Amino acid sequence: MGDSYTVFNGRLSFSALDERWGVSIWGRNLGDEEYFNFWADGRETLGYVYSHVAAPRTYGVELAYRF
Repeated sequence: MGDSYTVFNGRLSFSALDERWGVSIWGRNLGDEEYFNFWADGRETLGYVYSHVAAPRTYGVELAYRF
């Protein structure tokens, strides 16, 4: 805990000239960095440390149609 890290996210989108439809590709945590997005030290009161590891690299495609 305490080490610095950098997380890169990205999104690339394209839409038609009339903006009725579009497509996007996106990615989060592109460097697949391992880090905690929550950490609580409850050793003195509860007897344990609670931590939550952030999501690994995720990516996807979105399609949109506006009517």
